[in-house]
Amino acid sequence: MAVELINGFCGGDSADLVGQFARPLVVDVVHEVLGLSPEAGRHAVNAIMTLRATDPASVKQGNRMLEEAMSETVAVKRAAPGMDVTSWLLKHRSGLSVDEVICQLAMLYRFTEPTWNLIANAVLRAMTDEPFGDDAVGGALSPQEAIEEVLYSDPPLAIAFARFPRQMQILDGGTVHEHEPVLVGVAACNSDPAAVGDERTGRGNRAHLSFGAGAQRCPAESLATLIAREALAQLWDALPDIELAVPVESLKRVANPFLSAVVALPVRFGPCPQLELG
Repeated sequence: MAVELINGFCGGDSADLVGQFARPLVVDVVHEVLGLSPEAGRHAVNAIMTLRATDPASVKQGNRMLEEAMSETVAVKRAAPGMDVTSWLLKHRSGLSVDEVICQLAMLYRFTEPTWNLIANAVLRAMTDEPFGDDAVGGALSPQEAIEEVLYSDPPLAIAFARFPRQMQILDGGTVHEHEPVLVGVAACNSDPAAVGDERTGRGNRAHLSFGAGAQRCPAESLATLIAREALAQLWDALPDIELAVPVESLKRVANPFLSAVVALPVRFGPCPQLELG
């Protein structure tokens, strides 16, 4: 899928790597894995874009749209099972109810935007951080190592979902009461010079909380990193001379405090021949 998308723009000299590469790649893979039809897939993508807004009405609407898309998918797979996650969940030995399967699918689908933003953040980092870019594009840094460094220093999910302490905690002189929601600033964890110093400590460092930890660790971690790893490998191999087409200061950020992401990533490069499909 990555090669097909790259072939769609590599003959020119510019592209938006969010709209033309990262987003459609992640969406297409996830739709195939979960077993979404084209129509349900369009509804699900629209739901995710609606959930970018922070006002209660948009969040409620986005959640409803996402549940409807997953409900439609479950109905289709109950009638005609296939080789996909939805069908497997419906047949799982734990005997999940239809509502439970819908909730599981909606939870899994939410990782699509952080995954395409992870790809975009890594490419942006390579174009604006010369040592990182030289190592990532040149091969001294593997795509997986590049991903880990971005997850450490610029995670696409800037603020983690709420956690609820099971008992009162004293934190930095303040009191956090039992069952009181706590938001963890994942992006801030490794950016405090007092804690990590001024050097690039992200190299080879997996001590980040981008996928959570313990029993509640993100179940989509392996798929998300696989997609991002293959996307970056194919892109940097095909277009090693890629560079930002606009000043970095002019990039528009997604207006959501939970996300660290750009709306679009315009780049330019020297035209290259079509890649062979494997």
